Amino acid sequence: MQSLQPFHTFNIPANAREIIEATSIEQIQQAWQKAQAENLPVLFLGQGSNMLFLEDFQGVVIVNRLSGIQHTEDSDYHYLHVNGGENWHQLVEWSLSQGINGLENLALIPGCAGSAPIQNIGAYGVEFKDVCDYVDVLNLNTGEQFRLQATECEFGYRESIFKHRYAQGYVITAVGLKLAKNWQPILKYGSLVNFEPQTVTAKQVFDEVCHIRRSKLPDPKEFGNAGSFFKNPVVSAEQFAKIQKQVENLPHFRCLSLDLPFHGENKAVAVEDFEQTAQRLEEQIQKLIKDEPYILIGYSLGGRIAQYYALQARVKIGHLKAVILEGANLGLQSEQEKQSRLVNDKMWAERFFHEPPEAVLEDWYQQPVFSHLNEQQRKALIEKRKANCGANIGHMLLATSLAKQPDFREKVRSSLLPFFYFCGERDQKFRQMAEAHQLDLTIIPDAGHNAHLENPTYFAEKIENIVLKIAQP
Repeated sequence: MQSLQPFHTFNIPANAREIIEATSIEQIQQAWQKAQAENLPVLFLGQGSNMLFLEDFQGVVIVNRLSGIQHTEDSDYHYLHVNGGENWHQLVEWSLSQGINGLENLALIPGCAGSAPIQNIGAYGVEFKDVCDYVDVLNLNTGEQFRLQATECEFGYRESIFKHRYAQGYVITAVGLKLAKNWQPILKYGSLVNFEPQTVTAKQVFDEVCHIRRSKLPDPKEFGNAGSFFKNPVVSAEQFAKIQKQVENLPHFRCLSLDLPFHGENKAVAVEDFEQTAQRLEEQIQKLIKDEPYILIGYSLGGRIAQYYALQARVKIGHLKAVILEGANLGLQSEQEKQSRLVNDKMWAERFFHEPPEAVLEDWYQQPVFSHLNEQQRKALIEKRKANCGANIGHMLLATSLAKQPDFREKVRSSLLPFFYFCGERDQKFRQMAEAHQLDLTIIPDAGHNAHLENPTYFAEKIENIVLKIAQP
């Protein structure tokens, strides 16, 4: 038996039948094949963080020691090909020493480069997926080596395809990183918000992140620990109720639905413009959550109101932590566009004032933004909404016409408050807008403008990822 104590951050005395420090892909392959032939379990280790041995391991431990960094570049990006056994934090330090920025928010995360994609490591506004170009994988059973592009890795909050489809019988041999030369600091979390974006350096961000992390966790070399922070758990409402009875002041997240003016329980509440709408929104938020932290999610018109509320309204936004926009227009640029839109909205409002809602909705859902809908989907939406008060719809159209909305394009992109944009893959108009303005875009597959309705499971999962990311930077 061989001691495992030096190979994991808890430093608890434990042994393994055999420990192999593999420095080549061939050595990894041979060790795997030998263990398979002897019917022995195999455990792959990088730096051994988040690994707790409660007893001896009666098998073969293969430690990834694949080393080497290759650097190439073009006019816009630095490209790093990093072998899987490279220490992650040392990689961050090395990149900064070479004048390559973009990894500084991920400083002092324990582990090796090959482990980073598995967990989709993240901290202080940046995740591995944000810098990933590709991941190289070895099929241990066949010897095949293949490459997955970042979009194929199914990254989520501390989640990836490497926890599922490629969890068994595969090992990550290298990662490719793509880092923009036009570096923009990410200063949206913790004490990083105190830095001035125009003057801060990547080294200053690096130093501050290291300081924060060291203040929260001792050095594993001095005091054994997990080396990092675990993800927030997700449980059912029933499970939460049981746990809450046992744990006082248990941190958790609630989902609240707010009625806009002229809608739902607020259908008797009248407004004339965005500012009044934002004030009513603030009143609801203050009543429901007071000084608790919150994330605001808005679809279409709701997203436009959310932008105004967060970026321009003369209201107290309190502990707003982020805004998630779904299919929301960022605003019109020219006066001509605004005048044309105002005429159009007045036309629709007049129809809602004087015609049955069902008749107007028949034409409403023929607009280009809804072109992805089939006839059955259109009928379902009309049936769902035909009972709405037409006059109220008209009043809301006039009060919050896109013609009255400021142009928030630049403000959304540059805001220190995190903005996330969701868009159905078939919603070409808003997808192109989000991509053109380099928003933090999540594309909802098999969906158009009503992405939350057309693919609710995927939509909810991505919302959950963002909430957990914000809650645990």
